[in-house]
Amino acid sequence: MLLMLAAVAVSSASATVAASSRPPMNPAVPRKAPSNFEEAIDRADQAVRAKDWPGVYQALRPLLNTDELAAQTGERRHAILLMFATAALVTNHADEALAQIKIASTMPQAEGHTWFIRMYAAAVLDDGAEALASLARLADLSPDEARALPHDMVLGIHELVSRMDKPSEALAQFDGILFRLGWQSDSALSEPDFLWTEYAGILLDRGDVAGARTVVARVSSPEQIIEMRADRRFDPVVRRGDPAFDPRRAALAQLAKLTQAAKASPDKLEPLLGQVGEMRRLGQFDAAQALIEAAIARVKAKGDKAYADFEDQSNWLYDIQARLLMDAGRVDEALAIQARGAQVQENGDDNTSQVLNLGDQYVSLGRPKEALAAIAKVGGMSGYGQMVRLYVEGCAQAQLGNTAKVQANIAEMRKLWPVNADALQDLLVCSGDLDGAAQVLIRRLADPQERTDTLADLQDFHDRGFTPPFAKVMGERLETILARPDVQAAIAEVGRIETYDLWPRDT
Repeated sequence: MLLMLAAVAVSSASATVAASSRPPMNPAVPRKAPSNFEEAIDRADQAVRAKDWPGVYQALRPLLNTDELAAQTGERRHAILLMFATAALVTNHADEALAQIKIASTMPQAEGHTWFIRMYAAAVLDDGAEALASLARLADLSPDEARALPHDMVLGIHELVSRMDKPSEALAQFDGILFRLGWQSDSALSEPDFLWTEYAGILLDRGDVAGARTVVARVSSPEQIIEMRADRRFDPVVRRGDPAFDPRRAALAQLAKLTQAAKASPDKLEPLLGQVGEMRRLGQFDAAQALIEAAIARVKAKGDKAYADFEDQSNWLYDIQARLLMDAGRVDEALAIQARGAQVQENGDDNTSQVLNLGDQYVSLGRPKEALAAIAKVGGMSGYGQMVRLYVEGCAQAQLGNTAKVQANIAEMRKLWPVNADALQDLLVCSGDLDGAAQVLIRRLADPQERTDTLADLQDFHDRGFTPPFAKVMGERLETILARPDVQAAIAEVGRIETYDLWPRDT
C-alpha cells in the first residue's frame, strides 16, 4: 500500500521539481554545466521513473540543509522535501521522513498528501499524538484522501491513540474524525462498526445520548450489536425489541452482503472468506465447507493465479479450512492444514498469526510439547501477539507441570497489561488459579475501555460440533468462575449475559 502511495507522491513531487527546475535558457548565453545540485535532482528523477526508492533517497539526502535547497522557490523546495520524505519512509528511514515532512508541512504549499506522509511517518515511529494531529489536518485539507485510508493503517493508528495518556479524549477525537468523514473499510472482512461502538460509548459516558444515538444508527455488525446489548452503558440507545438490534438478523444481513460481494468479485478470496466465516457463525457448516473445498480445488488447478489476492489471503484460506475441519472433529486433517498455513507469509512477513493459532490449537487439544515446538521460532510481533505467545507457552508449560515457567509468564503478562488482558485471564484459568482469573475478570469489567469486549466474551453461544478436550476443561473452569457471587455481582453492575442463536466466530 505504501509503495503505491509513494509512487503517486514521488511522481507528483518529481513533476513539480522538473517543471520548476531551471530558469528558461537564453540562447545568446553559453550553456553552463549543471550544478551538483541539479545533477542530484536529475538522478532522483531517473530513480523515480525506475521506481528505485533507495535511489531517490540517496540522491536527495545530501541536498538537505544546504544553501542551494534554501535558495529554491517555495514550490520547488516543498516538492523536494515531500519527495525525499516519501522515499525515506518507503526505505525505512521514518525518523528522517518525519523531520523533513514537518518542515514541508509548515509551508504554504502543503496539501493533504503532505499531512498524509507526516501521519504515516508518525505512525511508523509509534507517535500517537503526532499521528492523530496529522490525521485531523489531513481530514480538514483533503477529506477524500482521509476517507480512503486503508483499514490496516486506521487500525494501527487507533492502537497508538488508545495508548495515549488520556485515551478517552484521544479516541473521541480519532473516532469522531472518521465518523464525520463517513470512513469505510477497504476490507470485505472488516467493518468500521467497532469504531462507532467505541465512539458511542465515549459519548454516553459524557452524557451525550442524542449524539450516541446518531452514531449507533450506523452500526450493523453482529459483533458490535452483541457488545452493545451486553453493556448496560448502551441501554439508553439500544432498543432490545427492535430488529435493528437483533444479532442473528444482523448476521443474516451480513451474510447476504458478503455473498453478493463474493459473486461480484469471483477473482478475489477476501469476500469469499468473509462469506464462509459468516456461514460458520450461523451454523451453516456443510455449505461453508463446500465453498472452501471449491476454493482449494481452484487453487490446486491454477496455483497462485487462482485469485487476484491469493498472496494476501492464502494464509486465511488455510486457516478457515482448518477450523471447519476441526469443527467436524477431523483433527489430524485440521492440524496438517493449519501447519501448512503457518508456513505462508503474512503481508510479506513471517506468519506470526497462524503460527500462534497453531500453537493455541495444540494447547486446546492437550498436546503441550507440540504447542511449544510450533511457536519455538515465532518472530517479531505486536504487544497483542506477545500476550498470545506467552499464553500458549505458559499453558503448555502448565500442562507439563512446569509451575515456575508458568508463573514467570504470568508476571510478564501483568507487565503488559492492559494489552490483550484476556490472554492473561486464560493463562490463569489454564494454570488452575481460578481466584486469580476471577480477579482479572472483575478488574476488566471495572475498566471502561475493557468492559465491552469482556462482556462480549462472556455471552452464551451454541457449542461447536467438536470441542477439543482441554478447551472443554477451560470452559468448565470458566463456568465455575462465572458462578462466583463476586463475579456475578461485577457482571450485573455493568452488563448482562444473554444466549444467542449463533455460533461464536473466531476468524
